[in-house]
Amino acid sequence: MISPDIFNNLQQEWAPLDDPVFQLTPTSFHNQADDHYASLGCPAISRGTFWDIYKLLLACFRRGPVDLTLEDEINLANLGVDQNMELISGLCPLWIGDEVVGDGVVLRKNYDEADFTDPEDQGEEEAFADFTDSGE
Repeated sequence: MISPDIFNNLQQEWAPLDDPVFQLTPTSFHNQADDHYASLGCPAISRGTFWDIYKLLLACFRRGPVDLTLEDEINLANLGVDQNMELISGLCPLWIGDEVVGDGVVLRKNYDEADFTDPEDQGEEEAFADFTDSGE
C-alpha cells in the first residue's frame, strides 16, 4: 500500500488546492453544483464511485430549475466571451481553429474533434478525441 503522505506531497507539488486552475468554473455553476452535491448527501468520491456520482449530479442539473445566470454565462462562453474569467497567468487565449497539438481543432458537421496526430508520423492512423454529446 502506498502511504497517503506520498499522495499529499504530490498533490501539494503538482495540484495545490489553491491553484487558479481550480477556479475555472463560474461562481453560479460552483454554487449550484455544491447545492446538488449536498442534496445527494455529499457521498464520498472515489475511483469506484466517481461515474455514478457524476450521473446523479447531471440528473440534478437536468431536473432542477434553470439558473438563468448560469445559462447566460454558458451561452456567452459558447460565443467566446469570458466575462469574469481572467486568463491564468502564463497562458494565452485559445480560439477554435488554433493549432495547439497537431493540426488543432477540426470542425465537422455537428461536432468538433481535436486532432492529436503527430504530423511526423506518416502513414499512421489518425487519433481523434470526440467531443460530441452522447445524449446521456
